[in-house]
Amino acid sequence: MQNFNMRIAIDTLAVNRDDFGGGEQYLANLVSALSDIDKQNQYYIFVCPQNKEKFDLTRPNIKMIECAVDNRYKIRRILFEQFCLPRLLKAYQIDIYHGPNNTLPLWLPCPAVVTIQFMINFISPTQFKPFYKRWYFNLLMKRSVRKADTVIAVSESLAKEINGLLGVDFKKIRVVHHGVSSQFCQRKEPGEADKLRHDFNITRPYILCVANNVSNKNYCGLIHAFAKLKSAHQIPHQLIFVGSTDIDPVEKAKTLNVIAALPQSISADILFLGFIKHGELPSLYRGAAVFALPSFCESFGIPLVEAMACGAPIVTSNVSVMPEIIRNAGLKVDPKNPSAIAEAIYSIISNETLRRRLSDRAVHRAQSFTWQNAAEKTLSVYSEIFATAISTEPQKKQRGVLFINPPREVPQRVDYPPLGLAYLAAYLKQNNIKASVLDAAGMTWKQLVAAVKKRQPYIVGLPCWTVEREQTFMAAKLVKSFIPDVKLIFGGHHATVFPAQMFRLADADAVVLGEGELTTLELVTSLLDNAPLAGIKGIAYREAGNIVITEPREFISDLDTIPFPSYDDFNLDDYLGLPETTRKSAALMTSRGCPYACVYCAASKFWKRQWRARSAQNVLAEIDYLYRTHGVRALMFFDDNFTIRKDRVIDICHGIIKRQLDVIWAACSHVNQIDAEMLDWMKKAGCYRIDFGVESGSPEVLKNIKKNQTTAKVEETFRLCHEAGIKPRAYLMVGNPGENDKTIDETIALLTKIKPHDTISGQILWILPGTEIYDIAKAKGIISDDYWLKNDKFIPYYTGEHTEKELKKLRDKLTHGTTKIDKKFTAYLSYLIRKIYYRFPVLQKARALKKRFKI
Repeated sequence: MQNFNMRIAIDTLAVNRDDFGGGEQYLANLVSALSDIDKQNQYYIFVCPQNKEKFDLTRPNIKMIECAVDNRYKIRRILFEQFCLPRLLKAYQIDIYHGPNNTLPLWLPCPAVVTIQFMINFISPTQFKPFYKRWYFNLLMKRSVRKADTVIAVSESLAKEINGLLGVDFKKIRVVHHGVSSQFCQRKEPGEADKLRHDFNITRPYILCVANNVSNKNYCGLIHAFAKLKSAHQIPHQLIFVGSTDIDPVEKAKTLNVIAALPQSISADILFLGFIKHGELPSLYRGAAVFALPSFCESFGIPLVEAMACGAPIVTSNVSVMPEIIRNAGLKVDPKNPSAIAEAIYSIISNETLRRRLSDRAVHRAQSFTWQNAAEKTLSVYSEIFATAISTEPQKKQRGVLFINPPREVPQRVDYPPLGLAYLAAYLKQNNIKASVLDAAGMTWKQLVAAVKKRQPYIVGLPCWTVEREQTFMAAKLVKSFIPDVKLIFGGHHATVFPAQMFRLADADAVVLGEGELTTLELVTSLLDNAPLAGIKGIAYREAGNIVITEPREFISDLDTIPFPSYDDFNLDDYLGLPETTRKSAALMTSRGCPYACVYCAASKFWKRQWRARSAQNVLAEIDYLYRTHGVRALMFFDDNFTIRKDRVIDICHGIIKRQLDVIWAACSHVNQIDAEMLDWMKKAGCYRIDFGVESGSPEVLKNIKKNQTTAKVEETFRLCHEAGIKPRAYLMVGNPGENDKTIDETIALLTKIKPHDTISGQILWILPGTEIYDIAKAKGIISDDYWLKNDKFIPYYTGEHTEKELKKLRDKLTHGTTKIDKKFTAYLSYLIRKIYYRFPVLQKARALKKRFKI
């Protein structure tokens, strides 16, 4: 497979199938010439069904991208270019975009060059109709030349107009003249004159003008000059116009009025051929006694170059671009003076020596205009832009990576810094990549914008969890709106389950699947170095419009190799911490994964039921660091199951005691992983609370959810905790398979026996992606993967056995039942507060409220 240096996109969507005006010629010939001279770069030619035949090039480095837009409808085409094309450019990882038709999309994911083909809308506004077309071009051309890295002007004259009227610095403008097709450079063929007489009813010598009848082409001035010639010199010549006469109705009416005022003998010699086949033009040029183009203004004037290539003597204007194009290869006159035009034409047709001299000069001058030259200069522009982009690579690294924890739906203080993002930042820093974390959980969107604008990152990493995923999507769109070149990467559970949706919903550049550190390092390095992503394991990315998912990455075998989380961007005093203490708190994660397979939990699939742990020495080193460097005196172990290995737990506890670290802490555990000896060590080392997923007091429900625990074991474990002086907390759920009034009664009965320190009760079973219950719900038709494309705010309850209303009644029954554990008034008050909390969803977003009332 050939490797190409640049990936260049050229937009041809504005080219019409049947027209072959200046713009159409420019694109068709430029693309063909580029494909001839350049084999090192990959070209993506964006075409539509109506014009693809004009660009039918079969070369290894030319890819035709057919867009689903009908360019016969200009509004549709414009909307496609503005909103759909940029996404395609991103999907094909384009390095340089070329907008050859005066405008660029308002947003682009890559550097761009715009070719300005005309400025008539600024020079002669009344000619550019209707008004909304003029308004569109005026607005978009001004924005496009500002946005473009380079502006190509098709002539020196036009470059001056771009500078003067649009304020573009000359340093940003490159002049690239159009070329002339080789068919215009051929010698006159035998029988051409006879063919002309037959095809176009031309019976005498003729003066030729190739131009559409619009005001700047000066049809009327040329007709007046022709009439003067006829009257003064009785020349036998005809005047032949090639081009449309219907574009400008006002100009058409003026022209017809001028002709109507002429004597029949003169008007009869004026012919309008309209559009003719492009291949028939060379014969007309070669047969012309004079080619006349007395325009008031032109951007380039392709017919001038074509006529010169065919050896036609030229009479043209002494203003605008015409002197630049013809130099001494023709006669230049005041276009406002019909008498001067007539005199110049007559001096040629009456002087064979002058006619031959001008013809020879025209052929010689035309040799300066080739599409190869145009292609080489255009390629030089591409290379210059690309070189500049490459030279900014160090700037990308200086801008670095910013991981953002998005604002909460209700901005608020949270318990702890985002530990996962802190790990990623530390891992990148360890590998000499600039990285930081912005914890925006308590920020408003306005504050987020200000903070990100100040940092100007090149790469932004966002976690996407099913809960509050809407916040992630909003943050992504917001950042992209004011840093257009930013690279967005996503990770987290929801992004891992639905990577393709990240590209549709959040315009992702890549998605990290599963464990993040090593994958993020390789991905960020490739993005900073502009390197291919194909060889990176464990990611999803977009290429050529398709979502590519690479092979899975193996888990990191030795968690001790991961540096401690980076706290450079956090002030631990800003976080709520553990609710039972005012001590400064921090969170740790000493292991990853869980060996259990609970149907409601995504961890078993995310971590593939593998449990890996850091060594006790490594954990103690982090605790010591937090204790001595950050003044932390309270810890929360964020492990799914801290107590899997008894010996490791005891070693950690022994180390805390030996180092005389005055800390209190809490952890999560499974009731099967606890015994009296472990609890004794934990208590001595400062553990004051253990959180257990009790979920239900019903043996049937516990079996259905594959909890792998019995109510007897729950009772035993809670008894041991009470005896050790450690507070056991019970997490409860409602709505699991098999749930009913009886099972709720069984749960309440169990709670009265185990007397938990407190209960986190009332969570109705969610259908979370990546869980077994999600698969069950899909099989029952309760949900489909498309749900998440249309709903970015809510998580549905599992309604496989009960309606939502019935589930809420069961929750209320359980919540009320918890008051039986502690029959004090405060317990009943807590129940009433929970009822209010569940009734108003916005309250459920308030973390501080949940902690205060232990909901």
